Amino acid sequence: MPTPLQILPIRAPGSFGLDTARQAALDDPRWASDLSNAVFDDAGRVAARKGLTALTTTGAHSSDTAVIHEYIIDKDSSQIISAAGLKLYEGTTTLTEITDIEGGGTADDWQFANFNGKLIGFQQGHQPIVYTGTGTFSDLNEVSGVAPTGNAGLAAFGRLWGVDADKTTVKWSGSLD
Repeated sequence: MPTPLQILPIRAPGSFGLDTARQAALDDPRWASDLSNAVFDDAGRVAARKGLTALTTTGAHSSDTAVIHEYIIDKDSSQIISAAGLKLYEGTTTLTEITDIEGGGTADDWQFANFNGKLIGFQQGHQPIVYTGTGTFSDLNEVSGVAPTGNAGLAAFGRLWGVDADKTTVKWSGSLD
């Protein structure tokens, strides 16, 4: 005869963070062995990521959406940017194509960074692209020197940071430039 289920209280599961080396999660539930769809809150604790609600089941493309990014224009407005089928789109319920990238893109694996009111996109082997909220994307050609052509970039500490194509060299912009 099976035994009845017992309630097992677990205080703050995954609160110690991710441990893949020692597999301590098997012994202590305060360690997580997998943190899919998780974020760290302001206090450094593991938390669930804010979910998204499906706004539409139809779109302007038939390809799988590979990237979704919230472009923060200013403190009061934002846009949703997505990548699918080698094109970039703006919107949720109605997708508007905003691709027209001078350098083109060879995949949908864009990484975006909000910086100083602009959206900067990075993709391996391509010049970074910029979007200002209207019109289309264009190459980031306001660069003195050579812009990074790697697959990662971020905005932090008042600068735009990018990895070069060799995936080891980091380049950065001037302050708020």
